[in-house]
Amino acid sequence: MNSNNKKKSKLYNSRIIKTQINDKAFDKLDKKLSISQFLSSRKFEIQSFESSQLKSKNASSTRIFQSLPRSLRRRAASHDIKRIPKRMRNKALREMNPATTTKSIGKKIPHGRQLYKLFKMKRVLKIASKLKQMKYEVPFDSTINIRKQYKALNDYLKIIQFEKPPLLNNVNGSKDQTGTNRLSLKPTGNIKYSKRQNKFVWLPTHIWHAKRFKMMKNYNYQIPFKPTQKCFKLMNRQNKFKAVCFDTSYYPTMILEFKEQNQNQNQNQIENILKQLLNSKNIPKTLISGKKTYNDWIYFDSKPIVKGLIFVCNTRILIRMFPSVYPTLFEKLKNLIQDVGIIYDCRYSLGSIELSGPLSLKYLSKVFYFHELSPNIRNLWSNFIQLKDNNLIPIGTTFSFNLKDPRIYRKPSNFPFNSNKDLYDLIIDLQNKSTVESQVIDNLFTIEGRTKSYENQLSLKQLGKYFDTPQKKASDVSHSEIPIILTKINTAKWCFILPWHWVLPFWHQLNKIPGLKPGGLKQIKQFQFESNLPSFPQDYPWLKDGWIHNDLVGEATYEKDSKLPKSQVTLQDSENKNKQVFNAYKCDWNTLRNMIFLKNQNLNDTEILCKIEEFKLEINDINDPVIEKFNEFNQFHEQFYNNQYQIEPIDRIIYTKLPVFQILINLVNDGAFEDNARIYSEPNNSHFECIGFVTTGGLNLNVEVSANQNIIWQISN
Repeated sequence: MNSNNKKKSKLYNSRIIKTQINDKAFDKLDKKLSISQFLSSRKFEIQSFESSQLKSKNASSTRIFQSLPRSLRRRAASHDIKRIPKRMRNKALREMNPATTTKSIGKKIPHGRQLYKLFKMKRVLKIASKLKQMKYEVPFDSTINIRKQYKALNDYLKIIQFEKPPLLNNVNGSKDQTGTNRLSLKPTGNIKYSKRQNKFVWLPTHIWHAKRFKMMKNYNYQIPFKPTQKCFKLMNRQNKFKAVCFDTSYYPTMILEFKEQNQNQNQNQIENILKQLLNSKNIPKTLISGKKTYNDWIYFDSKPIVKGLIFVCNTRILIRMFPSVYPTLFEKLKNLIQDVGIIYDCRYSLGSIELSGPLSLKYLSKVFYFHELSPNIRNLWSNFIQLKDNNLIPIGTTFSFNLKDPRIYRKPSNFPFNSNKDLYDLIIDLQNKSTVESQVIDNLFTIEGRTKSYENQLSLKQLGKYFDTPQKKASDVSHSEIPIILTKINTAKWCFILPWHWVLPFWHQLNKIPGLKPGGLKQIKQFQFESNLPSFPQDYPWLKDGWIHNDLVGEATYEKDSKLPKSQVTLQDSENKNKQVFNAYKCDWNTLRNMIFLKNQNLNDTEILCKIEEFKLEINDINDPVIEKFNEFNQFHEQFYNNQYQIEPIDRIIYTKLPVFQILINLVNDGAFEDNARIYSEPNNSHFECIGFVTTGGLNLNVEVSANQNIIWQISN
């Protein structure tokens, strides 16, 4: 008890401020305190208190990179000064000074081979920089070591003195890399990072994205997958009320050019190609005349293979598509037109940027500075950028522009011309008047035109000198003419195609606009899902690309699950009674096909399960889907739909494809579907009642009925 009383008294005393009245500054008679005398006697104590407060404030304050808004935070910013915005780097360096930090941040001094390698690399970069300034193409082989690279560059310098190889037309190293009747070679990019691009090509904006995005390696590209910061709800709001931009330069482009013949022959050849690609005898006149683009399925041999964009101008056809099927279609079209035309692989010579949202055109107008814009197109453009309803503009609407370098203007600015034309007159003008100039298209579709756009392309140093000279005007350095085409590819999405090495300047300027946010591949799929539209390839498992995607997702999920500690239950083990039947890591169409066909063979449950395990041992072609889309004109599909089919012998099941439907499901109650979820016809969840899979599921924020209502794409038999 005594110990408890002592603690209580100690606590009580600590909460009482004791006054000292035996001080010389206190007059007991007048009961007054001499302030000046009191402060002078307590001067040392006050100064000590102030210094301790300042020290504690500095010790507990946040670092400069921690006080940034979320949109400016970067990975590894605490120790990498280059990831902090420039205006804050000096303060960050002071904070990282050893005098103000508890732990030394000194770099390890390299020794031996590492030091030798650094010296050689420094020399290689110096020679490469010198060649770049001299406007020579830098030869580089990423398969050899640094010593051989250094020797090769030295030999090239000696050759230059005598042979004088052709010069580039700019100091940035920008050149057109197009393959004629063959697939183009991969670009090496900056010599400093060339070895990193042996297998996966960097997009023009790769370094910008690498600081702000999670990247994924797919289709021989490094693709921006999603921003590092949480943005699910933010992106939904941006897409509904503002805009989101995407670098889609990984969507490859090819150009078919027909030999110069008479106009009728060229027209017939173009129509024959389009009939095969569109799988239709009637080709829209607006597509043949070059007024609009086609944005839908591309066919070959009457089979849909991929969704893409087609644009026709004079004797040329531009085709842009998803990267997975590009090499296959390129070879097929090459063989198809080898006698009448030339095919160009423009994967690494044409890039593209997409914008999604109601304010897409308004934001684009802030970075588009035109060369000699005709009054007709100027009036249409000024009216379009004021529209907030994208549905008023038809899909396929196309513009062609000659633009200036957007970097010569410090900040994005509004289009300086306003037009108050009536909406109905605007739509009539759009249908009757052409918004495409053939000269601009020729510059964009030809190697010479794209190369000309790079002529005297300003480097960052040249831009810095221009901004440091107030007397100079934008017209003094606006010599670049950049050909682009802008087209509407979806109800709320625009795409503009431009030369490869002009993608980065436009991307930088677009991201200076406050209302515009960048997105990745995951956001593209999110917007498709929220618009109740399927995404290619995961929502098309009966196609080769969708089938391969499903297998890759299964392998990746299994690998991730296998790394879990033993204390955690794996996804497959959580299946309970169904774990021996379906693969939990993907949409197991193989097992579903076998089960449905075996149920029609008058077998009991045990025999069906044994036969399923037996069929799993059969070798299947991973590139050949076991399902196909339901076709009402197919006799077997009709019999299957009416449950009047028979497969004999029973082993023939593994060679028979299962007909499937693609449907849309809304969840009425609370909850959410996940990808690869199974759908049952009965509530008992017996594996014999499984009828399909969810290929894409999640929360749809656009549903107004209920915040928890979900819309998914499901395939069902």
